[in-house]
Amino acid sequence: GNSQNLLCYSQTITSDKANQLNKSGIFSKLPYYGSSEKYLGLKDHLGNDLLANIYEEIKLFYETDIYTFFAIKKHSKVGIFRYSNSSSEIIVPTKYDSIFDAREYTWGYIIDNNVGFMTTAGQHITEAKYINEEGFNIFIDGKALTQLNKPDTCKVYIDHFGNTVEYYYETEPLFSKCYKDDYPDRLDAYEGDSSNLWNTD
Repeated sequence: GNSQNLLCYSQTITSDKANQLNKSGIFSKLPYYGSSEKYLGLKDHLGNDLLANIYEEIKLFYETDIYTFFAIKKHSKVGIFRYSNSSSEIIVPTKYDSIFDAREYTWGYIIDNNVGFMTTAGQHITEAKYINEEGFNIFIDGKALTQLNKPDTCKVYIDHFGNTVEYYYETEPLFSKCYKDDYPDRLDAYEGDSSNLWNTD
């Protein structure tokens, strides 16, 4: 990978703090620096600052052949920093309660316990409007089970563009109600017109 020469740093090292950090893979050889100053930064192997030491947390989030992504936390809000041998930048500002890997090159983000989706380039796919519960919001074979965080809504599968592609079949009385709801109209609005992707309400 391209990240073994990065150094998470702050002003002073405390061994107990360093031992708490999760070390895995290529990062097991990387010296972590904890801090009485509490804030962390990131340097490359030449000592150049990639991230100033203003973050409460910096941890490995995701890796591809080209990029290493770090989850960064500031004022208790999370963003994403992307590093490669040729460039490094914050691609997702620190404004989310949480960010998780929703799989298949998609990330989920959480605001006020609502889930939305973005690409691994940091571009929004949907607003934060889905329930945040176990078993939801993970893409498998191109679709993810979701449910709008509103009363009396149905569980549906969405694709990587946020379109509803399939209903979740269950035997609850609510299910028959699904077809009487406004879902089919909402689904029709998406067909063939990508500009409607954003008109979700």
